[in-house]
Amino acid sequence: MLTPGTLVLDGATRSGEITVGNPGEAVATFRVDNAFFVQAPNGQLSARLPETPSNSALELLRVGPRRFALAGGEGQTVRVAARVPRELAPGEYRLHLAVTNLAEQAARAEVVQAKASHSLGVVIPFNVARGVRVLLRHQVVPEGGRLVELTRSREGSNVVLGFDVQRLGVTSLLARVVPFIRGPDGQELKSWPAIGTTIYAEQTHRHFETRVLADELRQGASLCVRLEHSDPGAPQLPAVEACAP
Repeated sequence: MLTPGTLVLDGATRSGEITVGNPGEAVATFRVDNAFFVQAPNGQLSARLPETPSNSALELLRVGPRRFALAGGEGQTVRVAARVPRELAPGEYRLHLAVTNLAEQAARAEVVQAKASHSLGVVIPFNVARGVRVLLRHQVVPEGGRLVELTRSREGSNVVLGFDVQRLGVTSLLARVVPFIRGPDGQELKSWPAIGTTIYAEQTHRHFETRVLADELRQGASLCVRLEHSDPGAPQLPAVEACAP
C-alpha cells in the first residue's frame, strides 16, 4: 500500500507525508529511492537520472526515513519537505519516489538467476517498486486543461470519437477523461469508466480515441467527453465537456 499517488507542494504547503504499508504477513524491509521520468507524446514514461533535468526537484526536497522494516499490516510515514532557495526560478519541479519492497526484489532476483542457470523455477510477476510523484510548484498555479480537435467517424459497427486533451499553463495536468452519451434533451444517457491521464510540462497535449457501438447511439444523441480535473493542488478547477454531434 502506498498513498497518496501524487503529493503537491507549493507556497502554502511546504511539506507532506507519504504512507507506506506492508499488506503481507511477514516482516519486510522497504527502501525509498529517487527517480525522474520524462514523458513522450503518447504518454509513455522513460527514466532519466534525477540530477540531470533542469526541472528536477532532487536538490529541493528532503525525504525520510529512506529505509525501514515493517511487520505485516504495519505502516510507516515518510515525510517530504521542500527547501526553496530565494533565487529559484518560478516553475514546477518534480521528482518520483520509488518505494521498493526489498524482500520481493530479492525473490525476483532469485527467479531470474534460476532461469539463467536452466534450473526449474516458477516466474512470479512481482511488482517490486511503486512510486509517488512529488510536484513542487514555485510561484505558479495550475490552469487545468481543455478539450480540442473533436472528431466523430464511423468504423464498421463502431462510432469513433477522437479528441485531444490540451494542457494549459506551465504546470502538469492531472485529470480524468470520461466518455459519455448525451441525449437530444441534454440528459446524460450513459457513461464509461474514467481514464486517468497526466500530461507533464514537457508535453502540450495528448490524443485519445474512444469507440462506441453505433447501436448505442439513439437518433439525435451526441457522443461526448468530460475532462475532470484531479489535481490535489487545485481542487477548484471545474470539469470541462465537449460533444461531437
